Amino acid sequence: MAGTSSSNSRMERRTPSGGHRNTSWAFTENVRRYGLLFSMGTIGDCFDNALVKSFWGSMKIELLNRQRWVSILELWAATTNYIKNFYNPTRRHSSLNYLTPNEFEDLQLTQTQTAFS
Repeated sequence: MAGTSSSNSRMERRTPSGGHRNTSWAFTENVRRYGLLFSMGTIGDCFDNALVKSFWGSMKIELLNRQRWVSILELWAATTNYIKNFYNPTRRHSSLNYLTPNEFEDLQLTQTQTAFS
């Protein structure tokens, strides 16, 4: 039976957790209570907010999980700084052919202006 116990604990670690929370009643109530807007589409739509999940994943690794935040204001300031001074102007994105978001937008604007000139 020792093998069964070990096997069961490995299975528990492999089981994805938390997926159900996004569409749960408690989540819905919290969104309404705080006056937030839902970012997801239909239940089970895996492509619905992949971009946002990718952004949050990057921000968690590069900023949020690196320290404890003393206050909401400190967290807000750090998040704003991360987006304005690192994520958009400095951080290169593979999905943008390794350009920064700012470089990509500038390139698109230039190409659009050239096309309509």
